[in-house]
Amino acid sequence: MTRPLLRATRRVPAAPGRALLRSRAAVLAGLTSCAALLAGCGSGFDAQTNQVQYPGDGTNVTSGSLKVLNAVIVAGSSGSTVTMTIANTANANALTPDIAARAVTLAGVASGDAQASISGPTKVAAQSTLQVGGSSGTTAQFSGASFEPGSYVPLTVQLDPSQSLSLTVPVVAEAGYYATATPTAAPSS
Repeated sequence: MTRPLLRATRRVPAAPGRALLRSRAAVLAGLTSCAALLAGCGSGFDAQTNQVQYPGDGTNVTSGSLKVLNAVIVAGSSGSTVTMTIANTANANALTPDIAARAVTLAGVASGDAQASISGPTKVAAQSTLQVGGSSGTTAQFSGASFEPGSYVPLTVQLDPSQSLSLTVPVVAEAGYYATATPTAAPSS
């Protein structure tokens, strides 16, 4: 007697079990909460990614066609010096009768009650810059004021005709990059 041929049985995959569904749901919930927590660190109006970051040490301010760039106070042993660049971006090619009227002059630099003494060229023509501090020839020196490196102080840059720019600048030590920023004392004879 022969046996009848048995048909091959096919295995049908079983439906996912409850344990598998629960583990998938737990992983999905964990990933969702992590994503929400990580996204919350950089959101809002005061998020660090919304803040303007300057690549230099100093502070920048713009008022119309005038800019004060990378302004710092270098606290040294013989006084403190302001280092900054003043840029006048006024259009020198505009059709006006007096092109020289767009030039400005550095009239003063102050921090609180302390007034800096300015020496050297102070005129900033249209479409040009004036470097203050370092070896540029123009200096703004505080002789009686004491500034502490690592702090921030208010600084007012007065330009003529009647323009005043106010900013808060860092105070850095006369070391490293700023080692030669303050003028040296005149040699005694």
